[in-house]
Parts: sequence; structure tokens; C-alpha cells
Amino acid sequence: MLVLFTQIKVTYSMSNIKAFFYSLNCTIIGLSINIFFRSLISIVLDMPAYLFDSNSITNIYRVFPIAFSFIVTGLYFYYKIYKNTQISFENILEDKKNLIFLLSLMFVMYLYLCLSLMVYYTVENTLILKLYGIKSSIMVLIGNYIAEKYSFRITQIKGYDIKNQLDYLESLKIEDEIKRLSDTVYKDLLTGFYNRPFANKKLSEWRFNNYEFTLCFADLNNLKIVNDKFGHQFGDKYISTTAQIIKKCINIEQSLLFRYGGDEFLFLLYKITTSQAEQIMIDINHELSKLSNTEDYPYTLSISYGLVEWDGISDTETLIAKADSLMYENKLKNK
Repeated sequence: MLVLFTQIKVTYSMSNIKAFFYSLNCTIIGLSINIFFRSLISIVLDMPAYLFDSNSITNIYRVFPIAFSFIVTGLYFYYKIYKNTQISFENILEDKKNLIFLLSLMFVMYLYLCLSLMVYYTVENTLILKLYGIKSSIMVLIGNYIAEKYSFRITQIKGYDIKNQLDYLESLKIEDEIKRLSDTVYKDLLTGFYNRPFANKKLSEWRFNNYEFTLCFADLNNLKIVNDKFGHQFGDKYISTTAQIIKKCINIEQSLLFRYGGDEFLFLLYKITTSQAEQIMIDINHELSKLSNTEDYPYTLSISYGLVEWDGISDTETLIAKADSLMYENKLKNK
């Protein structure tokens, strides 16, 4: 085993633990098959087992178990390499914890084989000892195969787990990318509200699912005058500030906010009655009034609105048209 370890390490420039694994694995298999044939031939020829020891140079028959062992061991490894036994040593060797566990089992089996060699030091021609040698070699071969198979499965499961984690992280990245693209497509950059195409889509969905909601159609008052008198920079500030106050006054976890046009907004207020929505709009105008005619806002900030509660019948166009009509009535009233 030590000679094989040195040969593998020098030839393939492997780490000590990998070279030890290969040398121990080959030694266990080779020694098991050797013990099997020595014990079997000693039974067939009815000769004491010690005569097949390496030191018994007078026994010309000891060449047969050695020759059979070399041939069968060679065929065994040929089968493992070229016939795909589903044991991938490279995968096992990359998993240090699993490799150490497998090496521990293999070393115990190696010691067990060494104890089995004690049969060659008994001079009696005892059948039970020869059968013990056969049994030991078969048990070690089966045990070694099971240990390899088990270690491979554990490594494979860990590989699947890592792959699943990577797939999950990849799906999160894709989901985040989709959300980012969705925000780009469906969100207004100035206000952070959803845009008009998304408003029509969500309104149709809410109607289809029979949600209880109130639709609010709102419009900023005197935005054109602000743009003409102070410039579009102040007009954009008017829009963005109003959007911030709207977010503050409306529960955005249950409702949806949309910038429907230049100075037009549309709100879907989930499970909010028109009377409750009326109070929300009053609060918004109250907050806007606090900012009006100040150094930062040298003009009046206010918003007109129309409220329509979903009746379970009206289509999307009818709802928006009705809210729009009520909004203009409110705007005339404010003027």
C-alpha cells in the first residue's frame, strides 16, 4: 500500500489524502481478492493455508491464487473505469468531510483483512479457517462497495442541494430583474406611481375579482399657471411633492396609486368607502395647504378629485369617466 501510495502521488501529483484514498482502495480490493483465491485454492487442493503464504517458496501452487488475483483485480478495475458503475471518485474526493468518513471505514476494513491474514500462521489444515478467509474477503468487498456507493450518494445529495441553492439564488436574481424591468415599464419616474397602462390593467383585474374599492380620479389645480409663471422645474416639484403627500396619507399596502396623465392621478382604494376616501382627500389638501405660498412653493398647492365606489356592474371606461366628471365638478367648485 505504501509503495502504491508513493507511486500515485509522484505520478499524478495528488494531495496526500487523495493518494492515500486511491492506494488504500486498490489495496483493499486487491488484498480481498487475493485472500479469496488463496483460501479457495487451499480448500480445492486440500492443503494448509500457510503453504500459500508469500514465504512458502516450496509450494509451486501458490502462483495460481496470485495469478487469479491479478487477473480478477484487473478486470474489476477495468469494469469500474469503463463500464460506469456510477461511483465518481472525483466527486467524493472534493468533499473533504465525506472523504474522511469513507477513509475511516476503509481503514477499518483494511485492518480487518490484515487480521484475516493470521490464518496463514496456523499449521493445521482447518476448513473453518479457510472459510473464514473467504467470508472475510467477500464481506470486505461488499462493504467497500456499499461504503463507496453511500459516500457517492451523500456527495451527490450535497451537490443537488448546492445546485438547488444556486438555482434558487438565480431565480431570485431573475425575479428581481423582472421586478426591475416591470418597474421600468409600469412606473412613473417622477412620482414613483404606476403609469396609465398599468392602471387600466389593474382596474380590470380588480373588477374581474369583484374587489370592494373606491376609484379616485384626481387632478392638480393650476399646474399650467405654475409652469408658465415659475417654469417647469417648479411644476415638476409641485407634482413630486403632491405624490409624496399622497403616499403619506394613503395606505399603499392595500391601495394602488397611478399617475394617469401630466397632472392627473388615479387611485384604487381597497375596501374604502367614498366617505372614507373623501376624508383622505381632505387630509391631502390640508397637507398641501401647509406648503402653499411659502419660499419653497410660491404658489397654491391643491388637488381636485372625483370619487366613485365600485358597484359590481360598471365597466372600466364608465368608472373612469364618472370619476373624471365628478373631479371636474369639484375643480369648478374650488375655483
